[in-house]
Amino acid sequence: MLQSDRNHFAILYNTERERLESLEKISAQTKINLSRMKNRLAEIDFSFGAQNPAGFRKGAKKAVVPEYYKYF
Repeated sequence: MLQSDRNHFAILYNTERERLESLEKISAQTKINLSRMKNRLAEIDFSFGAQNPAGFRKGAKKAVVPEYYKYF
């Protein structure tokens, strides 16, 4: 998976999240959908890191944390 694809998913997720948080009440189904999207993004990141060791910092064993994980 390309870096641009990951960025696209992150932008879509953050845009949807901000839109929904601006509403006063979020339905239970919406919360489930956001949770599923978050889990899917985590799967994409894991797959990308496993296929591309350059996605990891040199000298460290941790993957570089994408920007959108700051919100969880």
